[in-house]
Amino acid sequence: MVARVRENPPVITAERPYEEVKGDPSILQLFSDKYGETVRVVEIGDYSKELCGGTHVSRLSQVGFVKVIMEGGIAAGVRRIEAVAGDALTDHVLHELPKQDERWQQLNAKKQGMAPLREFKRQADPHDNWLQLLARQESLTLMDADIQKWEKEEAVRVEAFFRKRADEESTQLILNKAKERNMIPTIIEDIGDRDPDYLNYLFDAINRKWTGILVVGARHKGRALMAASVADAYRDVFNASQIVQEMAPIVKGKGGGKPAFARGAGEMPEKIPAALKHVIQLLQ
Repeated sequence: MVARVRENPPVITAERPYEEVKGDPSILQLFSDKYGETVRVVEIGDYSKELCGGTHVSRLSQVGFVKVIMEGGIAAGVRRIEAVAGDALTDHVLHELPKQDERWQQLNAKKQGMAPLREFKRQADPHDNWLQLLARQESLTLMDADIQKWEKEEAVRVEAFFRKRADEESTQLILNKAKERNMIPTIIEDIGDRDPDYLNYLFDAINRKWTGILVVGARHKGRALMAASVADAYRDVFNASQIVQEMAPIVKGKGGGKPAFARGAGEMPEKIPAALKHVIQLLQ
């Protein structure tokens, strides 16, 4: 496309009867359009000829710098290309800049301390403006890749920390908090402030070492957390989903799951002790 513009061929227009051109395969015609009796044929060199009613330049070089901004399929065997040219390219750049700034804000929220994007300084040449947009986009791409790598490394670190902590805490809970209630081994405990994801690791660790009914309450960022598990041997009497659903109204929340394991959350973390006391009463 750019090479054609540099060739600078004349743009030739002519009005012709539609009946004369409608069957001409060399002229691009959009059959979804409705043409009148007289149509305008626009021809550029020996490679472009179509019916078009718009205003056109007299020579192709007047289009100026051309940039394809989108290309994709719209039907079987049909591709659509969108491009901007001349001063319209600067308009496109100005439209994209806020999107880049917003993306940078999103990335910086994930990982504080990201390098700022290069300041955009509008130039008279649309091509120079385009190059600035590209440079900023390349920076965003590198930042995105860096954050994805960091997130994977952070996930591995957090998982290792959760597993180690859950292994230690599970041992302490089994030794110090396990009690028989109505001949059923139980652990019913408020474990304080915990990350919601940590509860899964804690339950896995406890249930690998111990068998019974496990119910915990916790808090996270002003929310109440609840989780329960019931071993196979006791599921004919209680199931985890029922236990969590009994707790949920007390903490002004909701919860549920499967008979073996269920979770919930609520708006009143200060009511966790009352919810756990209710569970103890259910098991008496």
